Amino acid sequence: SDAKNLAQVHHKIALEQARDLHDKAKAQADCHHGRSYTQAQTLHTDAKSQAQLHHLTALEQAGKLHQEATGLAEGHHKKSISQAEKHHGVSIEQAKALHDEALG
Repeated sequence: SDAKNLAQVHHKIALEQARDLHDKAKAQADCHHGRSYTQAQTLHTDAKSQAQLHHLTALEQAGKLHQEATGLAEGHHKKSISQAEKHHGVSIEQAKALHDEALG
């Protein structure tokens, strides 16, 4: 009977200690989880803002390159038009000269 009572007391103490340890471990785990969750959110936000920044930079660069390319294309287009006009003018003058000679 004494042995049984003693065993029950030890069992009760062991249970209380186990619960205490479990609660402490859970509290630590929650704390770490909270910290790692916050860190993960911070890292995610940083990564997201960096990605947006790079995206904007890339868009700006693409816009600048597009403007440069458009400018170059327009420049070449104007040059080729003026060259064509010059050649066209020359051929018209030659035709007139030949025409005048033929009538001559």
